[in-house]
Amino acid sequence: MGILDGKRILVAGVTMDSSIGFATAKVAQEQGATVLISNFGRALGITRRIAKRLPVEPAVLELDVTDADHLAGLADGDILVAVTPK
Repeated sequence: MGILDGKRILVAGVTMDSSIGFATAKVAQEQGATVLISNFGRALGITRRIAKRLPVEPAVLELDVTDADHLAGLADGDILVAVTPK
């Protein structure tokens, strides 16, 4: 049981297993959170590969905060659909 049990966490900046974003996602998972990671553009592919190194492979969301359609998807709850267990 961790301090983040039942929480959903969105982490950006997971591009290397030595990045702060990776460490944040890893600790969040270890503390019980469901983690979703995001990136966009060319870095999205890198993020998808690095995600496999986390204890539990999280969903990877293409998210560019300068893109109104991406932000609208967040407001519509698309993030919740992406991380809901099957």
